[in-house]
Amino acid sequence: MAVTFRSKELACACGAALAVAAGLGLPPKLEGATYYFSTAGNDADPGTSSGAPKQSIFTAAAFMTAGNTIRLKRGDTWYIGTSKWRIAGKNGTASAPIVVEDYGSGPKPVISASILLDSGWVNVGANRWSHAHAAHALYACFKDGMRLKLVGALAEVTASHLFYKDAATLCVYSADNPGSRHVVEICAGGKGLFLEDASHIAFRNIDFRGGGGGGTVQLYAPTSFAALDGCRISRCNAYGLYFAGAGGVHADLTVEGCELDKVWHAYLNSTSEPGGDGMHTAAPLRRARIRANRITNFGHTCMKLYQMTDSTVELNETFAGESNYLRSLAMYNSTCARNIVRRNNFHDMHIGSKCGGEANKYYSNLISFCSPGQPSIKSSQALGVSLGFGGDAGAANGNYWVNNTFYDMAQHAIEVICPELDRNYFYNNLVAKVGAGIAFSTRKDTTVDQVVERNCFWNRTGSEALIYYKDRSYTVAGADAALSTWRDNLQVDPQLTDPANRDFRLRAGSPCRAGGRNVAALMGAGFVDFDGNPWDAASPSIGAFQYRAADAAPPAAPRGLAVGWAGP
Repeated sequence: MAVTFRSKELACACGAALAVAAGLGLPPKLEGATYYFSTAGNDADPGTSSGAPKQSIFTAAAFMTAGNTIRLKRGDTWYIGTSKWRIAGKNGTASAPIVVEDYGSGPKPVISASILLDSGWVNVGANRWSHAHAAHALYACFKDGMRLKLVGALAEVTASHLFYKDAATLCVYSADNPGSRHVVEICAGGKGLFLEDASHIAFRNIDFRGGGGGGTVQLYAPTSFAALDGCRISRCNAYGLYFAGAGGVHADLTVEGCELDKVWHAYLNSTSEPGGDGMHTAAPLRRARIRANRITNFGHTCMKLYQMTDSTVELNETFAGESNYLRSLAMYNSTCARNIVRRNNFHDMHIGSKCGGEANKYYSNLISFCSPGQPSIKSSQALGVSLGFGGDAGAANGNYWVNNTFYDMAQHAIEVICPELDRNYFYNNLVAKVGAGIAFSTRKDTTVDQVVERNCFWNRTGSEALIYYKDRSYTVAGADAALSTWRDNLQVDPQLTDPANRDFRLRAGSPCRAGGRNVAALMGAGFVDFDGNPWDAASPSIGAFQYRAADAAPPAAPRGLAVGWAGP
């Protein structure tokens, strides 16, 4: 499903990549030396002009000193096979960061942790071609950018999307020699980028591909003031961006305007292809900004952000694509604290987000169209969000869920599933169309009551029991009457403008347009609606959109969507 997210604010800002210094939160960059690289270059040349570039990407690290810029030529691809593009111990300064960026015209420069098989093919009959591969592990095979499906026998390679491998060779399907007809690449264990013990360094408009386990791009702590700006991370084996480093910390990082796409196809859904996360934290992440990224086609979670504190996740778009098992967000470790998750578009998923931690604020997000993914070898929990998971991993205390819109969940919209949960707060959320007929659910052994005020829950009628709370069912009015921490909630049609076509604004007659609680003082600076509009302090709306009379006319395109990716 080729849909993209752009708010009005972002559409203006991201036609081109944001300035590197701004992305790092730094003052303007002091000028240093600039070095150019091209696959057609020569390492004997000085590399100080685009007319005499250097060639080997592995020599670039030697020129990464404070204030210097490394430029990679657009349209070029560096195949690094089983190696890592390792950049370690490189430190810029606040006024003189190290910048790695593109130059020239054409597609982004590519760093591919893959092996290009452009010669050495042998015709073995029936349009099958074999190629020897080294003793290293063979993780994935791509042909013209398409991930191929692994089959169990050579005789099963009967179509262009299939391949077979044994200990020594692989086989693909082609009408003639694949080396001349196709671009065939295998992921064999390298990393497009391995950044370690580095600070004040930015990568701008680079396309990272391939790799083995642990991520196409891996940041190994300690890192600080590092940025990925307008980059693409794709054709991954498992993870896209992986934050690692036992005992270390990643601090003040920015991931902005990037596209993360594992590349997936429907024919892979019933196979044992490895799952993965678009972003995965295996080390603490502090004061990060994850902003305006597009993440799709991973087999597990788009953003799995454990151990993250004091960070902001905003303006991102996540959707399942052709993958049939994917959730938008996982933040359920007790070390996830004091983060802000706002104005994201989480849509067309199959698994609900799992969110917990302490003192996090989730507001002005769109969570829509979550349905079971079939066929699948994994379970589907087609819901909006779950608080809790079990034990410390599911701890959730003092989190705020405010002014979010949930629409069309096949199962529940909001569920509380961990008995160890402490008190959390739900204000001004809008829930509509829940296939299983449950808008808000808690387990019967949940020990602490959740605060639920000024929300609107709706499915088909005003008399449905949409609330399942501690093993009892209630209408919304019944829950308000029976539960001491529930008050002033609605069970009415919210009158959304055109939700089937993804316009979730409120109509003029909506009962949600002035039904919310003023929580601006609780939410702090930056508390705006999905479109960046301030909330009406006297009569704030319920849901992710503040009602505005100026929005009465239909938008040029469905709200929250745009035609074509306007980012990297």
